[in-house]
Amino acid sequence: MQVVHENKIVKAVYYPESGIIRFKWTGLIVSDLIKEALEKTMPFIVAHKTLAFVHDSIECRGTFSSVNGWLNSVIIPHMLANGVKCYSIATTDVFSRFAGNALISLTKNKMKGKIFANVADSERWVHEILSSKN
Repeated sequence: MQVVHENKIVKAVYYPESGIIRFKWTGLIVSDLIKEALEKTMPFIVAHKTLAFVHDSIECRGTFSSVNGWLNSVIIPHMLANGVKCYSIATTDVFSRFAGNALISLTKNKMKGKIFANVADSERWVHEILSSKN
């Protein structure tokens, strides 16, 4: 495993054996720090085979709706262009779930995304998507 980026609300770790970057989000959501983390991650996926993002947001609170448009127009196309197949979000926070469902709705015609109430189901789904032939 390799740490890709870390700031005060997230630690992104790459697992080369699966091609997954796992983001561990904690505390209150800060839009600028979300953008920072994902902007710093984009050059990494160009240089390292990355197939999926797993967002563990169980210890995170708040909404990230304000960055959904940016994620859809900037980050998702970059992910697709570099071989990322899907993303998942694990959260029990009502505001994060709302933002996550809105993001999934925005990106559904581009990339597979799904929200879960726990990390185990989130990771299991990503592995199922990656092992399927579709």
